Amino acid sequence: GVIEDVVVDHGHRAKGHGKLLIEWIVQEFARAGVKRVFLESGRANRSAHRLFHELGFETVSEVMVRDL
Repeated sequence: GVIEDVVVDHGHRAKGHGKLLIEWIVQEFARAGVKRVFLESGRANRSAHRLFHELGFETVSEVMVRDL
């Protein structure tokens, strides 16, 4: 499963909403028989990275991009 474009509004961050949302998504994936969940986050988004690690995600790659 792939989690994409999940954003918590600035006024609601650091209140556990993101954690609850990601936990619910992962639970729904598991219920559907999905065996692996992938997500990516901007390099500078350290608070999101901490949350994802807390929820059991691990860093497995780096995504590269080039503007033209």
